Amino acid sequence: MEAESWYLQNKPKIMRQVRVALPHFRKRFVEAYGKEEGEAIAGETMQRFEALLPDLPYIGGDENTLTRNLYLTAAMLAMYRSLQARGASVEQAARLIYL
Repeated sequence: MEAESWYLQNKPKIMRQVRVALPHFRKRFVEAYGKEEGEAIAGETMQRFEALLPDLPYIGGDENTLTRNLYLTAAMLAMYRSLQARGASVEQAARLIYL
């Protein structure tokens, strides 16, 4: 199976997993940027992540336990890019994601 087809076939499950984790990050975004901007960062993160999904390398899908780590790391990349677009340094973005 090709990467694009596996990730797209499993997109509802993957997006749900990221949405479940996002409120924890949203709280930190709101604290750092205010409610309106924090909410915008969270929404933009989901859009960026959704756009990244088809480009992730296929590493075995459900047969590889690290597949989940890969797509959750892509979600962190989407967060970083959303924060970077607002002028956050690598260190500032990393701190928010770490917290």
